[in-house]
Amino acid sequence: MKAAQAEPFASDLKNGSACVQLGLVTPCASTADVLRIRLVKVFVTALFLLLAVTGAASANCLSQAEARAVVASGQAQPLGAVAGQAGGEIIKAQLCRQGGRYVYVLSVLKNGQVTNVTVNANR
Repeated sequence: MKAAQAEPFASDLKNGSACVQLGLVTPCASTADVLRIRLVKVFVTALFLLLAVTGAASANCLSQAEARAVVASGQAQPLGAVAGQAGGEIIKAQLCRQGGRYVYVLSVLKNGQVTNVTVNANR
């Protein structure tokens, strides 16, 4: 049994609200809709990648309480002792374990640009 094929209405074809695909009338997305959908897909993919990278980068960073305990025990230097190595104004600082040692991962403002700097925190 052969599938019935719908004939497009002349008004649908004139205003672009229907497309003929394989002899069937189907609704079409405009070029703007297609671009919008592609943009959303790219944005969602980029967001997932950003979250994955951010999660991996901060996986070895300590909580504030853990960082205070490590500094108090003498295993790592206080932030003030290494701040001069940052090369600018420290906006954000995290104490992290990296390769078996402690480091500060710093967000630094210098010449109007924010950069990430990693500084050795071991004693």
